[in-house]
Amino acid sequence: MGGSVALESKPVERTLGARPGEWALLGGLSFAVFAAHMLVSGRYGYFVDELYYLACSHHLAWGYVDQPPLIAVITWLERVTLGESLPALRFLPAVAAGLRVLLTGLILTRARLFPQSLKP
Repeated sequence: MGGSVALESKPVERTLGARPGEWALLGGLSFAVFAAHMLVSGRYGYFVDELYYLACSHHLAWGYVDQPPLIAVITWLERVTLGESLPALRFLPAVAAGLRVLLTGLILTRARLFPQSLKP
């Protein structure tokens, strides 16, 4: 009972599971999705929901019948900082689409499911 056991601890390496080549590929794909969204963002007119969100951003309230108040607040922030143009209104959705591609790729690399044909 008086004996003690020496425990050896090793530092845990915390990485996101992606190597530099995979980061470059994922970053390039993410940017390509973002750029594609932004290139076509001004080709079509306003969608009816975008006009509704713009109208709600002019009259902020704590709640709306058909949407949470955060949508109007985000649209207000976009309108104040970037303006009311179509590319300005579609900037954050384009960023979200690029980030979705990046996060999906990181999940695949973490789970070791990244396609072998795409590995750098």
